[in-house]
Amino acid sequence: MSKAEGQLSSSGWGPQCQPGAVSFTFDNLGEASDIEFGKWPVDKPIGSHMTITQVVPELLDRLRDLRVTFFVEAWNATVYPATLRAMASAGHEVGLHGLRHEIWTTLTPQRQIEVLEKSLEAMSLAGLRPDGFRPPGGYGTTNLPELMSRYGFSYFSCVGSETRIVWDGVVSMPFSWPFVDGNQLEANMGARFKVEPGPDGEFGPGLLKKVFIDEIDRAARDGTHAVFDFHPWIIGQTRERLEALFGIVSHAQQRSDIWVASCGEVAGWMLSQPRRGSQL
Repeated sequence: MSKAEGQLSSSGWGPQCQPGAVSFTFDNLGEASDIEFGKWPVDKPIGSHMTITQVVPELLDRLRDLRVTFFVEAWNATVYPATLRAMASAGHEVGLHGLRHEIWTTLTPQRQIEVLEKSLEAMSLAGLRPDGFRPPGGYGTTNLPELMSRYGFSYFSCVGSETRIVWDGVVSMPFSWPFVDGNQLEANMGARFKVEPGPDGEFGPGLLKKVFIDEIDRAARDGTHAVFDFHPWIIGQTRERLEALFGIVSHAQQRSDIWVASCGEVAGWMLSQPRRGSQL
């Protein structure tokens, strides 16, 4: 593997060189994860999960003015191909999130290859070819950049620092735990990653909205790219949660100094830029 390529020589983000950038991402879909971890009752039919019948249709309706990234398990391409195609037809990006949400860091290198190959095969049956990969569990492995390059991905998105690095034409696009929806919405989830509750000691939609909007403002001020991670099965549980999401999106869209783009768009733009130094 070659060393990382260089830092962007131009200032700002995106075609209009806006000071900051924001990507809205959504992880998990359907019954895939529950099946993988033995949580789905064996006698319960599949094919009508609430994320498919209720949440995604509203997301596609209300997010039609921007592009987001859906990281989905490839299992969904065989059960809900129409939903995945609808995401793509609406202009959104369909990225890969494993085959059935296998925790990436627990897999042997050979099993990782099998998961990637079977996932790409399943996606191709739905007419889709993901450009980006987010490993289930959030964490990557040292061999991930090489695998991404080998299988033709343009970027991967794992838990990490704000630094964006390009390895052999593959962008590392990290996110962090405080900007995962459940860690601001639910105390038991936030406690795992030492996320602090709000001034009132509470977790919930109000805290989610405040923290994420503050991060959008910081991205514009500090010239960074914020990556937010939502889960349809979490954010779609209540009307209050969904409205908090749409309020965050609206705030980002209303700022003229923020480029709102899918992870794939950001990766493509980064790869097209002249570079210098060793980091992006």
